[in-house]
Amino acid sequence: MPCTASVFPQNAWIRYEKTFDDQVTIAVWGIILIIGGENVMRRKDRETGNVKDIEEIIHRANICRLAMCEEGRPYIVPLCFGYEGRKLYFHSASQGRKLEILENNRNVCFEMDVGQELVSEEIPCKWGFRYRSVVGFGKASFIRDPESKREALRIIMGNYSEGVFDFTESEVSGITMIKVDVEDMKGKVSGY
Repeated sequence: MPCTASVFPQNAWIRYEKTFDDQVTIAVWGIILIIGGENVMRRKDRETGNVKDIEEIIHRANICRLAMCEEGRPYIVPLCFGYEGRKLYFHSASQGRKLEILENNRNVCFEMDVGQELVSEEIPCKWGFRYRSVVGFGKASFIRDPESKREALRIIMGNYSEGVFDFTESEVSGITMIKVDVEDMKGKVSGY
């Protein structure tokens, strides 16, 4: 079942839900309207769909914010990450809320940004930020095989260092590896 973000309580007369594939469901007094769509950016002048530009932002980012959904409530965490071949990799402790959520709902959204700079103007309402960002959607899964976990750890470390790394059996067995297969992502460039 797709993750939903509810604006109104479950027992309200009006309910709004939006799935990660941008399908919107609005229920008013039991009448359900479904409005389909895709991941469309409103400001086309700021959008970059160029894979090279998007991957440059990803490779320059230090943190990836991973958003999940638990019973209609969003949950987001900043994580160290690695990226290769339209896949994101994260390591985690072997227990915790993020793992519990992902066991029940594999749909995720992610965001990373670089080059943030405050832009001040004479008129306060004209202030803004320069930044480059990527927002995307995907499906999470757990990597269980020890050698695949090692390779995922190398990909993560490669995002932060050019060194060569090896990992002991106890290091590998003591963590959980999360892989996100990227389904869709868009880049945004603002103020540049």
